[in-house]
Amino acid sequence: MTKKCVPILIFILFLTACGASQAPPPPGLITPAIAAIHTDTAVVSRGPVASVSRHTGAVRTSSDPIGFGDLSASFGRFYIQLGDTVSQGQLLASLDFEHIQERINQQEEDIAALRNQHSLENRIRTLDINIMTAENNRLMHNAIESHDYNSITAAERGRWDIDRARMEHDFLQEQQALTLRHMESALAALEEQFNRSQLRAPVDGVVIYMADLSYGSWVAPFTTIMRIVHEDSSVFVEYIGGTSFTLHRAARVQAHINGQVYDATRIYLTREQAQRQPPLRFTLDTNNHPSVGSFASLYIYTQREDNVLRIPRNALHYDPDMGFYVHRIDESQLTQVFITIGPRTETYVAVLSGLEEGDVVSVRL
Repeated sequence: MTKKCVPILIFILFLTACGASQAPPPPGLITPAIAAIHTDTAVVSRGPVASVSRHTGAVRTSSDPIGFGDLSASFGRFYIQLGDTVSQGQLLASLDFEHIQERINQQEEDIAALRNQHSLENRIRTLDINIMTAENNRLMHNAIESHDYNSITAAERGRWDIDRARMEHDFLQEQQALTLRHMESALAALEEQFNRSQLRAPVDGVVIYMADLSYGSWVAPFTTIMRIVHEDSSVFVEYIGGTSFTLHRAARVQAHINGQVYDATRIYLTREQAQRQPPLRFTLDTNNHPSVGSFASLYIYTQREDNVLRIPRNALHYDPDMGFYVHRIDESQLTQVFITIGPRTETYVAVLSGLEEGDVVSVRL
């Protein structure tokens, strides 16, 4: 290359560099408003807004507990099975009171033997008195015919002896009767005790509960042995959770039982009833009651709106001076919209005004 060509090449490179520096820059990237503030979106829709707690219950019916009262002893046996229909007075169960039955049998035998003994003694004494009376009458008759005044006097003394024998016999019979009364009283006490060990149905009905007892199991005083329900007994759902809770205002109560959902209403008990029964019971709004003994899931709503405009809880903002508001998405831009709200839960907020169904709002992540 000649020395004249070098300046020309440098000049061309200079022009190329100047042209490149004057070219327009490329357009910058547009960052969407949603991505810039790290939010998600939600569509304003209609649906339920509810605060609910779930508890365990069971379908039961009104029935009185049946037991042996204040007796405490070993259990004997059941004479019926769960679900049996029983009649008033029917024998249902018994305690192990065989020793009492043996004492009753022995007492009855002793009383029968004593009656026989008394009967024999009384017959003998009566015969003796009759013989004494007949002999004394004969002596008196002969003494009168023979005008033997000494014999008459002896016969008169014989009458006194006969009267005394009769008085002694009467006294002996009173003693016998007193002894028998004491023995019969003891027998009645044993029979009463034995009868109390026999559990009988107080009404006609169906056995819906039986205690888990077998022969020889110890039965404490006032233990509920079984429950019987009659036809006109009311059916209800009873809370059976292990942890007690206080039910204040409930907007709605539903019972989910065997795949069916029932509206339920709380039964308010008297103070006396609450001391004997669990305080939370609910009637079911149906004529076709589920079977007694079924388990139930109690859904207790403290607040509930079934068909309202709603937004997620984390879409709501609040300012003490301005009130509640949301960020509505309008053409990828955030628009502050003030709203009026209704019930709030941890999940949703009911919207009374300010938004329409289908609006899109931002939700904080």
